[in-house]
Amino acid sequence: MQNIQTSGKLHPRFISSTYLSSLRTHLNRPQRHFRQERAPIQASSSENDDLDRQLAEDLERLRVRRQQQSSTSTSSNNNNSTSTSSSNRFSTISTNSNSQQDSSQEDGNNGVKEAIDKFLIADFFFILFALAWLGAGLVEKSAFNSSNLVDTWLSLWQWLWQPAIGVLMLGALVSGGAGWVKENMGGK
Repeated sequence: MQNIQTSGKLHPRFISSTYLSSLRTHLNRPQRHFRQERAPIQASSSENDDLDRQLAEDLERLRVRRQQQSSTSTSSNNNNSTSTSSSNRFSTISTNSNSQQDSSQEDGNNGVKEAIDKFLIADFFFILFALAWLGAGLVEKSAFNSSNLVDTWLSLWQWLWQPAIGVLMLGALVSGGAGWVKENMGGK
């Protein structure tokens, strides 16, 4: 066969003989059936009993482990309170208040973060509203040859829409940066 070249590629009508021979051998191969019908696997009754027994043993081990953990934490709290009560009966209260302060500080940080996230979500939907307003104004201008909505939208651009977009962008950067710092600096 003759190969005709157009801009460095073979013309689609003319295919090389080596390609044709490899295509013929591929097409002449016997077809393989990958899906074979198999009978469903059924476990014998002894295997079912064995699995049930293993499951029951696992559940019992889990129950014992939870009891040990709860009794260990209870006994350690009791030991701390009795040993500290002989030296200073207010030390357990201060230890508990320190842990409560840490958790309340953490809760306070989470509360502030949640408030900022809610504000950013509201800002995002406000910007979507602004885009819908702009789209309606453009439709009005093209359909009715009136520009009332677009003119009003443009008068609010510098004072309302730009700051809203800026706050959203700044919030996204700060939130992403805070998440990165928290993840890479030890999760404090």
